[in-house]
Parts: sequence; structure tokens; C-alpha cells
Amino acid sequence: MFLVPIESICTDTITRTPLTKESDAALLKKYLTPYGSTTSNYDVWVSTNPNADNYRVCHSSAGAGGSEVALLTVFKGNPSYFDVVTGDDTEGKIYVGSPVTIKFVGYNLDTRPNRDRAKLVEDSKSCDAGAPAGGVPMATDLGPADSYGPETTFTTWTFTITSSGSFRVCYMRAGTGWVDVPSI
Repeated sequence: MFLVPIESICTDTITRTPLTKESDAALLKKYLTPYGSTTSNYDVWVSTNPNADNYRVCHSSAGAGGSEVALLTVFKGNPSYFDVVTGDDTEGKIYVGSPVTIKFVGYNLDTRPNRDRAKLVEDSKSCDAGAPAGGVPMATDLGPADSYGPETTFTTWTFTITSSGSFRVCYMRAGTGWVDVPSI
């Protein structure tokens, strides 16, 4: 198994990033045998540090060129994802004027004032260049309490959108750049 950039094809041998088959039995059991099952029909493949980009996941038999088996988007960072904790309806929609709380999940986050930050930007803008949107100011004091370090694995942000639109959620860890955070 290997990755190639989305603009390449699986038979391109120059741009390949190899994937390693995971053999840690405890990890495999944790992720591949849900609901108490003791067996799995799946494998876990690992790549160390691919760059943020879009990739083709390819499979190659011995001596063969390669076949595409999936598309993969690698985001550039930490936090890994966010989830809406309160404020959305049963379809996952958020409405103007209703308070919303989202939870960012990552590692080594910092909820002290003026450290990690969050903002909404127009969906057509990048997190780096986009100004705060939706009538929501940039958050500079994330919750739930002042905490930092490797054990700080989540932060929360409560806000109210005052103007409609389509937005992306952005996060900036102290001392780093803005990242586009995917939702689960």
C-alpha cells in the first residue's frame, strides 16, 4: 500500500509514499474489533508524517503498477477535529441567534487567555487569510478552564452566529498558524 499526490496516478513510482502495515495487536483490537468482536476483516496501514494534502491510496501486488483503492485528505494539524456539543438540531444545523458550543479534540492544547484561538471564516476563504465571519469575533479565551500541556486534549468554544452564511472552523495553537479543523 502507498500514497501518491491526488494529481498523480497509482502507476507513478516516483511520488510514492509507502504505508506500513500495523502489527500491534492491542491497537488492531482497539480500532478494528468493535462491539466485543474478536476478529476483523480489516487491516490498519500507517504513514509517518504525510504533508497536508489530498492523496490517492493505492495497492500494488508484487511487480504490478498499482490500483487506486481510496481517496484521502490529510489535514495539517492539531486539533484533529471538532464536534458540536450543544446548539445544533437533529440534522446538525446551526441557526442564527442560537448559542452553540463546539469541542475541539487534539493534544497539547492551551486554554489560557490569549494562547490558542478559534474563529469562523467564510467558507470561500482560507483560515490564514479569512477574517472572523458570521458576526462571531475571534475567540482568545477558550474553555473549559485554564489548562495547557500534553494532558490538555480538548478545548471548548461557545458562540452565537449573528449573520447567516457558510463557514469553516479554524483553530490556531499558540505560536503556530491557523488550521482548518474538520468536523466528525
